[in-house]
Amino acid sequence: MSEMTDKDRETKKELIDSIQSILNANKDNDYCCQYWLSDKIKEQFKLHEIYDWNIINYRNYINILFLNKT
Repeated sequence: MSEMTDKDRETKKELIDSIQSILNANKDNDYCCQYWLSDKIKEQFKLHEIYDWNIINYRNYINILFLNKT
């Protein structure tokens, strides 16, 4: 794993802040189930454009191997 850039640190802070906000807002909310909470947290990863490393590398592999894109 490479060293974090300033942008990486900023994204990490924003992600943590947004997830903590969701958790704090729903800590005592009886209408918030674990499935809704899970969906809201997953949305934060999408909003911050954080995807599974394997999916990204798989797409890059396909692009290089089959589509001759770099």
